[in-house]
Amino acid sequence: MTDGGAREPRAHSQSPVDSEFTATQQRAGDRERLAALRRLDACIQRFGAVLRALQV
Repeated sequence: MTDGGAREPRAHSQSPVDSEFTATQQRAGDRERLAALRRLDACIQRFGAVLRALQV
């Protein structure tokens, strides 16, 4: 049983600063994932070029 003075957990209500920080962190993560995908794509392209050169 909780009394009427119980506080809500902080996770349910973010301040505007917290929300902006979270959004900034998500954008940074998105940029990192996009960079990783671009590196992977470049590797796949090089591998394809090697296979074509070997005519496999």
